[in-house]
Amino acid sequence: MIIISTLVFCILIGWLAQSWKGRTGVAWFLISLIFTYAIGVFTFYAAETTNPGLLDTTSGKIGSMITAYLTSGVIMLIVIATLPNKKKTTESKE
Repeated sequence: MIIISTLVFCILIGWLAQSWKGRTGVAWFLISLIFTYAIGVFTFYAAETTNPGLLDTTSGKIGSMITAYLTSGVIMLIVIATLPNKKKTTESKE
């Protein structure tokens, strides 16, 4: 469940980067996947060290997952929003 939702989340970020800014969606998918994974590991580790046994419950896992998605999602959206639009060259060879 966590893997599928992470993939869907990262696919949406890649699609957004491609449709909104004209960037390569696959590259942004991979960047967001690595970044979301790193934030997720940090969130799960922080939740387990501050409150042992929290991740044994379903609500603890879902809460940590939502925190990781919101954190990485907001950061990735800010990064994508600040990117300049990719210029399309329409030079014709004569």
